[in-house]
Amino acid sequence: MRVLHPDEVITYAGSKPKSIDQLTAANITFIYLDSYLLPTHVSDARALGISTGSSNEAKVYARNGENVVAEGLAG
Repeated sequence: MRVLHPDEVITYAGSKPKSIDQLTAANITFIYLDSYLLPTHVSDARALGISTGSSNEAKVYARNGENVVAEGLAG
């Protein structure tokens, strides 16, 4: 059995792992994403960019997503 030692765990915002208390006690950071809707996808992209050290790329990606949402609302 392979043992993992993650720094962060990415999980769906609508559910929390059953062992969350044990995992947070082990200083594991959780990133809760809810990116199945475009508006939340944009903020989730920014969060992942910060987490992975790709903030600039995430900003560009998020800006494009915001433009798509704005065009959809205007049209």
